[in-house]
Amino acid sequence: MGKDSSFLTTVNKGFFILCHDTIMPFTLRDPAMFSNERVLTAIAVNKNRLAIGTNLGGAFIVNLRGEIIQNFSRREGLLNNNILKLFLDNNKNLWLGLDNGIDFIAYNNAVKHIYPEKLNEGLGYTAIVYKKELFVGTSNGLYSIPVTGREDLSFLSGNSGPSP
Repeated sequence: MGKDSSFLTTVNKGFFILCHDTIMPFTLRDPAMFSNERVLTAIAVNKNRLAIGTNLGGAFIVNLRGEIIQNFSRREGLLNNNILKLFLDNNKNLWLGLDNGIDFIAYNNAVKHIYPEKLNEGLGYTAIVYKKELFVGTSNGLYSIPVTGREDLSFLSGNSGPSP
């Protein structure tokens, strides 16, 4: 966390910031979010965000104000939710060491993950934003989702079938 600070995690006692010779609590906006979790790993993904790996809930992206920005878990396509290790590569993408393998999150990309049908994975061929809607062409069909004022398309999510 910069040249003079470090982010500290404990297995079940919360988060702290070590600055010079002082340890201060790092408070989350929703302290109950990690009450049933064991935090196993954490890294900085950029100067304003941290990735936190847990044993049950997957990986969480948290900003420095303690707000949870994103959660990556089995619901988003990870092999499982037990994140043992996090690694940020030279392209700012996340690699997750799990208890049964390795997962990859294209964190530095505008579109991080397209998984339109859980049991029918397909290839993505094209994408376009047209009239405030993101259209994605896959080997399984054409999917769409409203953009609704978001600058960062990576935060869009929705559940729908192929567009007619």
